[in-house]
Amino acid sequence: MATFYLLPSRNNLSRRLTSYFQTWFPGLDVAGADLVDLFAAAAERQAETHVIFADDLAADDGPDFTAGLRDGFGAEGDDCIIDVRNGPLPGDGLRMWRAA
Repeated sequence: MATFYLLPSRNNLSRRLTSYFQTWFPGLDVAGADLVDLFAAAAERQAETHVIFADDLAADDGPDFTAGLRDGFGAEGDDCIIDVRNGPLPGDGLRMWRAA
């Protein structure tokens, strides 16, 4: 079983990470794009983990884009999809589902 993390666009996540890191390192020129790549690479070191940015998803897939994940990224019925494109996962986990 694989896990697919659906993240905001690279540009959006870059802005968010830069803003967050500047609260810890004021005045430091933090490159958000580098942080995005580091986070994605760290996540994908875990077995069966895939990071997909919003800008890599087809715009015409609409709200039910599970078929696009299967066709474009190899998601299968048992795989876990975690959608954090709109921000961190809420405590109730409502943005998690199986690729079925």
